[in-house]
Amino acid sequence: MAYILITGGTGGLGHEVVTHINLDRNRVRIMSRRSRPENLDARLEWAQADLSSGNGLAEAVRGTQTILHLATNPIHIHTVDVEGTRRLLEAARREQIKNFVYISIVGIEHFPKMGYYKSKIAAERLIESSGVPYTILRATQFHSLVDMILRAANHLPFLLLPTDFQGQPTDSGEVAAHLIQLGEEGAKGRVPDMAGPDLLRLGDMARTWLKTRQIRKAITHLPVWGATANAYRRGMNTAPAQVVGRVTWTEWVERTYGQLQEAL
Repeated sequence: MAYILITGGTGGLGHEVVTHINLDRNRVRIMSRRSRPENLDARLEWAQADLSSGNGLAEAVRGTQTILHLATNPIHIHTVDVEGTRRLLEAARREQIKNFVYISIVGIEHFPKMGYYKSKIAAERLIESSGVPYTILRATQFHSLVDMILRAANHLPFLLLPTDFQGQPTDSGEVAAHLIQLGEEGAKGRVPDMAGPDLLRLGDMARTWLKTRQIRKAITHLPVWGATANAYRRGMNTAPAQVVGRVTWTEWVERTYGQLQEAL
């Protein structure tokens, strides 16, 4: 029976990992800054710890064999994603962890001006030079991120978007299942990227989203200039040769909003 620590276990991806993992075959401990929820499955262990300060990290890591490091904080990027990863690696080294699995993002080296992506690269470098056995998986953006962007744009009478930006969204549940498998297989270093089945422009994704939700709105192109925008237009955040996910954008939108409409 493997003994696994999941950082960020209460986040979106973390929730998917906990949902997919076999609790009869694995002993699982979730690490969070918060206290244990009352309704948590009794088979799950809980460790209250803070990456930004290091409080509780040694206790959280103690006795585990594998770490699935999913925790991230786009607001306190350097404190959590870089320094927090450094602190976690130090605890992992002392505990002689067998596999430190890290989730990263496809194409981040092509977006040098984006602070969040720079921090993800810095975290990758720390892991690679730590001496801790590791596995790094880069995935394309989740369907839920695209959905969040479109919901934010939906507050206007029309959708104002950089419609020519490319994306290749993937399903977070499929990424979770892949991470679990990688954790079980042992340290592999940097593994092939994981991308979804659709290579789409943001404008196309928006049209599918509006149609499925039965929203009648015009889509207006927002021109964006600069190196970052150009990288998105060129699809530097995609991996056409690494299609692993099977859930399409249309399927995800229909599944998500079809369920909401049925509930109403």
